[in-house]
Amino acid sequence: MSELREMLIQQAKACGVCVDGYGRLNKLDRKGLLDYYKVMVDWCLENHYPDLTIIGEYFSDCADNGIYVNKTFRGEVLSGAMYVFHNCNGWVRVAMDYDSSVIPMLYFANGSKMSIKCNQRRNAGNPICVPLYIYDAEVKIDNGEYATYKRINRKIL
Repeated sequence: MSELREMLIQQAKACGVCVDGYGRLNKLDRKGLLDYYKVMVDWCLENHYPDLTIIGEYFSDCADNGIYVNKTFRGEVLSGAMYVFHNCNGWVRVAMDYDSSVIPMLYFANGSKMSIKCNQRRNAGNPICVPLYIYDAEVKIDNGEYATYKRINRKIL
């Protein structure tokens, strides 16, 4: 764990992490690092942090946390709050979790090539609106009558 933490700290410093971010990284265990990554996902993806090598080696088993690395999808339904795709391909279906009032937020990075479709019918006459944050990835969408998508194309710094 200390080797991973040291690599993450060195990369974070190179990316210009703030003093508070550095302090947090220095104290967190693996679960804490994952939680921190999800809170700081925009900064992480914009800064290509951590690099794909570290993500693939140390965090490729994080599907339960909504973080996918080098995975091929074949129509899986995503209805949780947040998903991050690193170098993934294939297609997924999105759906709103009406019990929790949650629409998934999808982040695509590191060369992912994915297609998105909606998995549900309209509820109460309104399509769901799914945000797609795209960093160095290709995303095709099925803009049917049950969902709209807000594409947010971001640049890597």
